[in-house]
Amino acid sequence: MVETIPVEDGLGPPVPRPPATAIRGDGTVALFFRQPRVLTPEAHGALRLLPHRDYRFAAETNAIPRGADEFAVAQAYYPIVFAAGDRPFPVAVLGLRDRQNLFVAADGAWREDSYRPAHVRNYPFGLAAVEGRDDLVLAIDEGAAVLSESEGEALFEDGRPSEPTQRAFRICLAISQQQNRARTFAAALLAADLLVENRAEWRRDKASAAQVFGGFRIVDEQRFAQLPDQTVLEWHRQGWLALVFAHLLSMQRWGALAVREAVAFKVASSPHASPVPEPTAS
Repeated sequence: MVETIPVEDGLGPPVPRPPATAIRGDGTVALFFRQPRVLTPEAHGALRLLPHRDYRFAAETNAIPRGADEFAVAQAYYPIVFAAGDRPFPVAVLGLRDRQNLFVAADGAWREDSYRPAHVRNYPFGLAAVEGRDDLVLAIDEGAAVLSESEGEALFEDGRPSEPTQRAFRICLAISQQQNRARTFAAALLAADLLVENRAEWRRDKASAAQVFGGFRIVDEQRFAQLPDQTVLEWHRQGWLALVFAHLLSMQRWGALAVREAVAFKVASSPHASPVPEPTAS
């Protein structure tokens, strides 16, 4: 069972219990990239792209920024929360510990019963700003295991971007646009004073000590219910009410995430134990 708890509940001074685990980063750095470089035919003309089968590049990522268009699907699989800071942004929580992704199996497979976020599907591509240019250009992680010089789809044909490369660029632009929309939404929540600091607590079993995951905010339902009618109408027209409801629904996923963490801990502690079935708790 997972309990989400306000950091300050108004009943007295906050308990001095720093989170054991928290969301890290500001969401502005390209995820997963170890050797980023602007994609050019001169440097990458011989490279080819293999199908995604190994997702270990994301195995140490415990939270991934969410685009506004992903809320409706992602809420059925991951808690969607808002990273703490002056500029909050929505993220899907994938693990309850630092450098932990509970949706990447030991063999690198992404759990078949789960949604793969856009950032994961579009790796090893991302957008980069180049000095002297106002637009964004396509970048690639040269260290990605999905790149090959002998197999897969060519990144360039006759010195020009191939269709797969052009498609990747279009997807990168769409991801950027949707994340900008999500950031605008989060800024509106902050301006309306709806975001409150929170933490999740869970136990692997009745005998174990409580574990804590923090460093995030959620929408305060009581404050949300008291929004002025004009604001509610404006947010409806912006499509933001649907995002709030998806976020609130996603809070039901903490339980399933805790079950996954307990399963992962059991397997890590007893590597020769019999396989444990996939978690089904919500």
